[in-house]
Amino acid sequence: MRKFGVVIGVVLIACLSAGIMVRAQPAPARDTLLLVVSKIERLTIFKVQDRTLTEIKKLPIGKYALEVWVAPNGKRAYVSNGDSNSITVVDLDTLEVAATITHPNLLGPDGAAMTPDSKTMYVAAMKRDSVFVIDAQTNKVVKEIPVQIKTPRRVLLSPDLKRLYVAGNKTKAIAVVDLAAGKQVRAFKTGREPRGGLTFLLPDGKTIVYGSVEDDTLSLVTVATGETTLTIGVPPSPQRMFVAPGGSPIYVGSRMRSGITQIKDPFVHDDHKFVAADNYLWGMDVTKDFKTAFVASVASVDAASATVSIIDLVQMKTVATVTVDKDSTGLALRQ
Repeated sequence: MRKFGVVIGVVLIACLSAGIMVRAQPAPARDTLLLVVSKIERLTIFKVQDRTLTEIKKLPIGKYALEVWVAPNGKRAYVSNGDSNSITVVDLDTLEVAATITHPNLLGPDGAAMTPDSKTMYVAAMKRDSVFVIDAQTNKVVKEIPVQIKTPRRVLLSPDLKRLYVAGNKTKAIAVVDLAAGKQVRAFKTGREPRGGLTFLLPDGKTIVYGSVEDDTLSLVTVATGETTLTIGVPPSPQRMFVAPGGSPIYVGSRMRSGITQIKDPFVHDDHKFVAADNYLWGMDVTKDFKTAFVASVASVDAASATVSIIDLVQMKTVATVTVDKDSTGLALRQ
């Protein structure tokens, strides 16, 4: 073994001396995964390939799971269990439950945001009117930040990692949390139930886009002033919003007229397209290239199963529909 190592070293030095570039082998590509949570206490993991879903694993989760998110590094996923007052941690390499996060005050966990380094997450607690700061390396709660928002549901982290924006069900406002101070410092006035897809128009974080679930509208808010600069109508009950690079198009997932609206220019009324999904859309995610969307829907309130629709966002048409567990709600892609 020693002679073999010497030979390799000599060959490497010779290559470098001769100006020959020695390239490291690229890391093997990892599978694209789709994670779908169900209120029947089950997470289903699919492999995604060429817009085809292949089920590869089912895992137990807590009660009344509505949301699932994937760490930016793609190594772990997290499921908020609203009635179990816990967060299930899933290892996406082994496809096993790695841990369960609990805390006496973590009541009704729902939507979340995570830092780009995958080390810290901020989780809205519906039944506590707080946001919890959780160390994703230790799976421990490190801080609770009360907010003046009733039933907080959605959390958005500013690009500079200094502020959180929090929206909920029962307060016509978006709270602004100063993370260094650990408290809410201001709020923006909004429409009713402004939790419908809280996101930024551009990566600079200067404009927030949100949907008012009860008003059936999309609004733009200037962060510096808190001023609403535009409000337009969208199909009833906007739940999810995704903005393509450059600020256009905006894709809105609506629940009561279930489907996705493509808005190329929010200032031009007729520049919209719509594609229907099964009834009662809830979860939605899009691929990084914004060519494909995945939507979880419940066919009817008492349906024995639910569906995931795969939608071509370029042609704005459904290309496949897959049956999934009853009461499936949130979904997320690992890309």
